[in-house]
Amino acid sequence: MSARLSSRPLAFEITQTDPKRLSLMRDSLWVLSGSIVLALSSKASLVLPGTVIPMTLQTLAVLLLATTLGSHRAAAAVVLYLVEGALGAPVFALGGGIAVLMGPTGGYLLGFLPAAYLVGRWAEKGWDRQPVSAGIIFLLGHLAILLSGVTFLSAWIGWDAAWIQGFYPFVLGSFYKSILGAIAAPTALTLFSKERS
Repeated sequence: MSARLSSRPLAFEITQTDPKRLSLMRDSLWVLSGSIVLALSSKASLVLPGTVIPMTLQTLAVLLLATTLGSHRAAAAVVLYLVEGALGAPVFALGGGIAVLMGPTGGYLLGFLPAAYLVGRWAEKGWDRQPVSAGIIFLLGHLAILLSGVTFLSAWIGWDAAWIQGFYPFVLGSFYKSILGAIAAPTALTLFSKERS
């Protein structure tokens, strides 16, 4: 007998509570936990030759948070993370402060917000339940982050250089992280649903 996968985000499955009845305290803990995950994932970074933009695990973390927490909670976690960094907490890969947020990497950081919301919405519709559709939404989430980053970076180094330094070097990494996300999101839901049945 196969377990039926719910279309609700994993956070709702873990708490086994109807999304409309989650308390403010529980929501706050999920959002705070999400911002901590983003801060920790920023520390796994590598600056590629020929670019000032570090490659981190943050994009994967943002998108996994979106599939886990859903659109609103994931977006709130990203907002909290950005505010923490803007206020000077060293949560970004390059440190903290408004100068980092408004610097060359700022577009990527700001791109986390639409990516988290969009991927979270798609996850709420159940698009993260199968590896192929999960891979597609992870790729689209990565694309949203990269396009936001390139657009912002172009103000610093010009449009052509922004594509060369801020997009192309990250395509392969984004592809691999999307594959990981496409495997991780449905697998976590399948394993969890087996535990509950």
